[in-house]
Amino acid sequence: MQQVQSEIGRLVALVQEGVREVESGYKTAHSASGHLEDIAKLAEQSAQLAQQISSLAQSQVSAVERVDQAVQKITQTAQRTEIESQAGRRAAETVRLLSQTLIKNLARFRLPEQEGA
Repeated sequence: MQQVQSEIGRLVALVQEGVREVESGYKTAHSASGHLEDIAKLAEQSAQLAQQISSLAQSQVSAVERVDQAVQKITQTAQRTEIESQAGRRAAETVRLLSQTLIKNLARFRLPEQEGA
């Protein structure tokens, strides 16, 4: 009988040890579950941030393209202005030469200045 009681006591101790290990495993699993939930939330937040970054990058690309188009228009306008300025300078030079020629030609028709007049 004593041997049976001893054996039962040993079995009870083993069962209690098993219960403690199961409880410890449960706590560990529960804690791991919480950590996995945190990781999942962080992964979701990271995905949302990556989407926002992508959206902002696309907006920046669009803005840079618009700036590039504006710079090209400014460059074209500057080139046209330079061409028109050169044409204006050439026209002014032509007018100057024509006026000099006109002055020379009109000089032939000048009346002599009268003395005392």
